[in-house]
Amino acid sequence: MPTYSINGPDGKTYSIDGPDGATRDQVIAKIKEKQAKQTQEQPSVAWDVAKSFGRGVAKGAIGLAGLPGDVSNLVGEGVEKAGELLGAKPQEVKDLPMFPSSGTLTKRVESLAGKFDEPKTTAGKYAQSIGEFVPSSFIGPGGPVTKAATTVAGGVGAELGGELGGETGRFVGGLVGGAGAGAAAAETVEKQLSKALPGQAENYRASKAAYNMIQNAGVRIDPAATTQFIDGLDQTLQNAFITKAGVGAPIFSALDKARDGDLAELMDLHSRLGKIKPNRGELYEAAVIARPEIRDFVENLQASQLVAGNAQFVSTVWDHARATWGTHAKLSEIEQAAEAADIRRAATGRGMNWNTFRQEFKKILLSDDKTRGYSDEAIEKLEKVVKGSLVQNAARIGSSMAPQRGTLGAAPAAFALATGGLEAGGAVATLGEVSHFLEGYLTKRQVRQLEDLIKRESPLAPQQQRPNWQAIAPAAALRSELSTQANSPLAGPTQ
Repeated sequence: MPTYSINGPDGKTYSIDGPDGATRDQVIAKIKEKQAKQTQEQPSVAWDVAKSFGRGVAKGAIGLAGLPGDVSNLVGEGVEKAGELLGAKPQEVKDLPMFPSSGTLTKRVESLAGKFDEPKTTAGKYAQSIGEFVPSSFIGPGGPVTKAATTVAGGVGAELGGELGGETGRFVGGLVGGAGAGAAAAETVEKQLSKALPGQAENYRASKAAYNMIQNAGVRIDPAATTQFIDGLDQTLQNAFITKAGVGAPIFSALDKARDGDLAELMDLHSRLGKIKPNRGELYEAAVIARPEIRDFVENLQASQLVAGNAQFVSTVWDHARATWGTHAKLSEIEQAAEAADIRRAATGRGMNWNTFRQEFKKILLSDDKTRGYSDEAIEKLEKVVKGSLVQNAARIGSSMAPQRGTLGAAPAAFALATGGLEAGGAVATLGEVSHFLEGYLTKRQVRQLEDLIKRESPLAPQQQRPNWQAIAPAAALRSELSTQANSPLAGPTQ
């Protein structure tokens, strides 16, 4: 049978097999008939998406219902393997009647409703995969928006992973997608909660108001206690070669004014010292020494050191005043350390050296005076800032290949370019830049978490339901496993 070719009005050439001696009109009619048939056979994307999504929901429900049976299969297989290792030959463990596996349930459903169809379009494949995650959406932390995000991300990730690596790839893709979306949602919630926490300014105003109430009620600090503290701080500063005749004169002058028990003078001095920048040299060093000493003294004053006033009133207000003052003072010191780290970072390596944060916060961690009054949880978080996490330390190594770091940073990319070409050089440079961004993000995040932890210890802090970070990955893994349904490694044989 000959093949006829005809040029269409759109400039394209159309070909079709036809009988000998066919006229042009007959060939055109045959081509139109073929095109119409192809159009009818082409599935509607919207319809395929709707059907596939519903089918995915059904498969996900089967996977969820069959989970107890799948787990019993896994336990049974473990018993069999253990028996084989011991030389026994146990009989094959079947599904328990009350716990059919997802494979068994799938077979039963298909015997009644027919075999499950497969999606006809790419969009349908993704819709089915997302649908498989819907029945398990109640698993894991987060509200409706988070659960919707993890469902979509898990389904998309599972389908992508399945295309690349079969069922194993599907499980990994669903885990990565679901856990990634869950972590992103949790991070968003953390940031929103952080905005609602009282900062150092709010705590400072609250503490000052409480102390003013105490002073207005006729309460004074025992001058002997104040003098003893100031004498000790004077000696500490002079031991560090900061003298009354030098740049530290304003500090000594303010301390002398507080000798008569003027608590407000000490509090104001602490606040003023917090505004001194690292480039002020000796004055900054004096501030670094004096601030934690002042914080510790004010934060740990006892009611017995008050020489006048209403004791019942003091007992009501005093703890609130000290707690808010302590929160303000710690936050102020954290902020000053972060500012110093930023200044040092900007002065070296084109602003690339995030290690300056570790160095500045290490000064706080290693100082008993500065960490006095910190909770165990806050000190643990401070250690994480200094030591870094596994991911953060890996990013720190990778950031050394960022071209922005100058000649040494550009060297790996230049070597890769010379030996592997443009793609290799670009890959190394991109890895370095991404690692640098990730290191900075994680470092700032750890500092923010430390600040939030301290803020939550304030009496002003509202009660908050924080995201359950520990549950994100296990929940994503379970949901990804359930989405594989009868193809799951746990599903076992059907009956």
